[in-house]
Amino acid sequence: MRSVERMTSASARRWGSLVWLALPALCIFAARVDATRGGVYSVTAFGAAGDGETDDTGAFQAALDAAAGDGGGLVTVPTGRFLIRSHLVVPGHTTLEGVWRAPVRADPVLQGTVLLAVEGKGDPEGPPFIELRNSATLSGVSVFYPEQVKANPPHAYPWTVRGSGVDNATVRNVTMVNPYMAVDLGTEV
Repeated sequence: MRSVERMTSASARRWGSLVWLALPALCIFAARVDATRGGVYSVTAFGAAGDGETDDTGAFQAALDAAAGDGGGLVTVPTGRFLIRSHLVVPGHTTLEGVWRAPVRADPVLQGTVLLAVEGKGDPEGPPFIELRNSATLSGVSVFYPEQVKANPPHAYPWTVRGSGVDNATVRNVTMVNPYMAVDLGTEV
């Protein structure tokens, strides 16, 4: 009976050690599963802050690229003010979706999902703020240019949303507060 007890104790110690060794890997796996629940990716799981000061470009593009790597999906953006210092590419079969549903009478840059666009001032021929690829969707966001002026002429910026030579690109429930050029889904082939 003692040999069985020793074996059981030794086995328990061995299994206990394996559990402790496997626990960090399990936590990393659990975090990855949480970031990509069945084709749904959250920009906050990729590091987006939404405080209006931190550059969230990298977190957004990483979430979009992860969705593309899995064949497409939904990239969700919670309420917040997300500073995008560069530009974004929404890959094919991918949706970038915030929580904004319709304009309200109050200040739209203080509510819902707000993307703050700053790249391209003075360069209307530059890359668009958001490029949509085939079957890509932009939904539920407000886009605001914090450096734009209320003057005539305003600062020139590139297109806010552009889909060059694409099919089935969709823009829905999107408020563009002060763009220089808003949406172009068909001038380039």
